[in-house]
Amino acid sequence: MPSSGLIPNTLMNILILQAIVRKEMDKLAADAKYAGKVNFVLVNLDGVEKAKEYHAGKALTGACPHGSGKVPPEYGLKYIPHKTLVGADGKVMKNFDGFKWSDIDAAL
Repeated sequence: MPSSGLIPNTLMNILILQAIVRKEMDKLAADAKYAGKVNFVLVNLDGVEKAKEYHAGKALTGACPHGSGKVPPEYGLKYIPHKTLVGADGKVMKNFDGFKWSDIDAAL
């Protein structure tokens, strides 16, 4: 991935849709090597109110955006949990099949 010398607003997003991987995501998000380079995003399929409750209950500091209510088809959601690695250019780099947490480091 070419570097422009600037840290993009979103280098990559990881969509995580179930509690089983939230602990790993929290651990990765707290790692200083990802600061300013990676946005970890939780996607909630239960609606806006549930998302706000989770956001407040976990004392998350990031934004709690509201989307269209549908996961973009490019993310290839087939089952839950699902992880997708999206590059700064908005293109899917890795999807659940074959995705490994180490793919994040490789993309940096």
